[in-house]
Amino acid sequence: MNSRDYKSPWGVEDSIHYGLKNDFKLSSSDSSKSVYSSGGCVKHSADIQFALEVFFSKLSRPFHLVTMIPFGEPLRSEIKRFLISLEAYLESSEPKLSQEEIMKGVCLGPSYAEYLKRVRLKSFIKTNKGIFFGKPDWWDEIPEYQINDIGEIFNYAYLIHWEEECEDYLYGFEPVSISPEYIDFFEETLRILLRDTPVERIDPREILLSSSGSITLNENFKKNEDFRSKRTNEWLFRVPSSG
Repeated sequence: MNSRDYKSPWGVEDSIHYGLKNDFKLSSSDSSKSVYSSGGCVKHSADIQFALEVFFSKLSRPFHLVTMIPFGEPLRSEIKRFLISLEAYLESSEPKLSQEEIMKGVCLGPSYAEYLKRVRLKSFIKTNKGIFFGKPDWWDEIPEYQINDIGEIFNYAYLIHWEEECEDYLYGFEPVSISPEYIDFFEETLRILLRDTPVERIDPREILLSSSGSITLNENFKKNEDFRSKRTNEWLFRVPSSG
């Protein structure tokens, strides 16, 4: 079927097939625009949850090739984006979560994104042997995984973008002002705490070359060569051999 042949699925037959009432309609996305989704977020409901559960139960991999998605916009595009992301995750080297768990979770609405945030946070902290002075009230209810890369836990940003009542994400756009005296106080405190600990001074370029926004502590990590010597490394700049 060509894309131009696609018709809105909200007829009687499709609605009954996916467990929806005949008069079911998606809420308008115009009032729910967000920084996460240009097409707008989807308002979650019991009807949509049931329809998604039925739809996902009939799918088979590879998910990125699924084209027949019997939902209206913006949910249709959100499902397509989610399925592409899910297939890429399942094809990654060490996915910790199962296909079934993620598909079941995304149907639950915004609460599953909060759950995944907590799983990622706890796994990151436990893998790095971090210690809380006080545990959050949800700590013991959330599973943890030993990870080498935070991407081994499915990224909640790739779930369906459900409409949320809370807009706490807007705080992320508030400007941050840090007084220089607090920075000086922080650095002096570190010097006091570490005064009896041998600390090796690291070239800032070393940090840039070895850091990653997704990789956690790796006990097999070996110090990189200096930036200047890296420039001539064979693996970085391969020069064809003459003759």
